[in-house]
Amino acid sequence: MPIIVSEEVAAALQPEATVVLAVRSPHPVHDALRSALFDIAALNGGWPAAHDSSDRDGPKYVSGPVPVPGGGLVLLDVGWTPVDLLRTIPALLARSLRAAGISNASVELPPRIGARYAAAQERGPAARAWLRGPMSFSPGLGSSVPGNPPPLVSTAGWFLDVAGEWLRERGDPLGVIVSVETPLTWDTVADTAAAVLAAGQPMAVVTGDLTAAGAVARPYGAVPEASLTEARPGWDGTDVAAAMLAQRQVLRAAADNLVWAGVAAGRTARYLLEPRWVPDGVGDRPDVELLGDLAVPDALWYQILSAGHLDRLGGPPPGAVELPGGRVELTVGDPEQWLPGHPDRPALLTRARDLLAPCLLDPAEAFSLSRERIGLLSRQS
Repeated sequence: MPIIVSEEVAAALQPEATVVLAVRSPHPVHDALRSALFDIAALNGGWPAAHDSSDRDGPKYVSGPVPVPGGGLVLLDVGWTPVDLLRTIPALLARSLRAAGISNASVELPPRIGARYAAAQERGPAARAWLRGPMSFSPGLGSSVPGNPPPLVSTAGWFLDVAGEWLRERGDPLGVIVSVETPLTWDTVADTAAAVLAAGQPMAVVTGDLTAAGAVARPYGAVPEASLTEARPGWDGTDVAAAMLAQRQVLRAAADNLVWAGVAAGRTARYLLEPRWVPDGVGDRPDVELLGDLAVPDALWYQILSAGHLDRLGGPPPGAVELPGGRVELTVGDPEQWLPGHPDRPALLTRARDLLAPCLLDPAEAFSLSRERIGLLSRQS
């Protein structure tokens, strides 16, 4: 098979476009793509036009090669690169492939997530769980918890250890990589996720019918994060409550591999590909992403707390139950009572916030501690 470039590629390469290209081949393409991407990043149309604030008319962003089964992906923000230079990009890719001894490959526009994801994200109510794993640095800020920096956590391995079985029970896997839907098998998920994260790109795993998702944490940062989302057409409150109970079982089983986790009911499945906790109409809270070992994002139906939380709380809160690894779990009310619109939800939210008040940071404290953490990360890197 010769090197074939889809006609859609040239049509998509227009000034101001952000384009994902897929290079498919039975041969490894990583090194060839890396060589081509250096040449693409160096494209220069001269001095900037009046509408451009960069120092040249060339690509604004060129990703590294992102490995996927059967080839690789590249993400380009071409900025105001002139059209005549943009038309050289397919030739640069083909030249690098041939130089690497690859004579059978295709360059194409992969199918990107779109309307069906938008529809899935509006499905609701939804069962939502958020997880934060062992941190890749010593905490030591805002609590008396001692410790040396633990080994770097394999985000992909951690995620599949915690949530892999939950996903397997819900369907065949699809990877969402650089906004591209990529069919996977359970035998290839772990290696694919590890390679994608190592390439500096995020990845999510969803089931084929988009009724369940487990978002693999972003590759940057010090705290492995993930989320579990389940929302099916025609669900009622009983279905959502049952799904929340199932997610609680997942978290309980992995308690000693978490520094914090929580389960709640969402109005919709919005942000199903996002591992970070996002509020769902219960009030804005400050970002505590780097503080998962001592702060909680808000009061939820169910949470797992670790040593730093207990230190701030002065011990387990009333009603907490011990879990392995020095963790405790706190459940406030029944899952049905946390469904959006349930009359008991406001009172339970207030009660849970009272129980966890020392771990609910105000914006100033969250900002200050997060800034200290960033400094700590810089010193330990």
